Amino acid sequence: MFHSHIPFAPKQELFTTVYIGFLGLIFTSFLIYLVEKKENEKIRTYADALWWGVITLCTVGYGDSVPQSGLGKFIAGCSCLAVISFFALPPVTLCTVGYGDTVPRTWMGKIIAAFCSLAGISFFALPAGILGSGFALKVQQHQREKHLIRRRVPAATLIQCLWRCYAADPKSASVATWKIHLRPIRKPVW
Repeated sequence: MFHSHIPFAPKQELFTTVYIGFLGLIFTSFLIYLVEKKENEKIRTYADALWWGVITLCTVGYGDSVPQSGLGKFIAGCSCLAVISFFALPPVTLCTVGYGDTVPRTWMGKIIAAFCSLAGISFFALPAGILGSGFALKVQQHQREKHLIRRRVPAATLIQCLWRCYAADPKSASVATWKIHLRPIRKPVW
């Protein structure tokens, strides 16, 4: 029993997640534009910086525009860590076999990897949790409705039977019966 509308039920929460990611893209691109516009001939406009942000966010990395100043490289590095932790690390962590061939060796590397793992998994788990709770609520609602249907059908049948007995009673003087429909219909005069 799959309900196709369940993934779209918590659309406000999912939209908020996408919105936060979009704001991160806009903010990082703006910072890169402010820092790189005078020193980098490939990032002269905000559109160039936004192009760099989209390519970095999608982890394509064409290399056609890269930050050249120290502060620009720092901002780019921080945004790349965010991109990796938000988009690349969770699927790799969830789908990895765990060979251990690439692991951080230094304490600083282990701290950064742990931070990126926690940030990425929390960002990845947020929509999954929202969708999971939506499915759980739908199953719970279906169980409640099934229980109500079991009660509703016998109650409706009882009410219908009692009404038929009341309406068919020849001693009843009530107008709320179908006796008015038992009168002969006048034939139309043509």
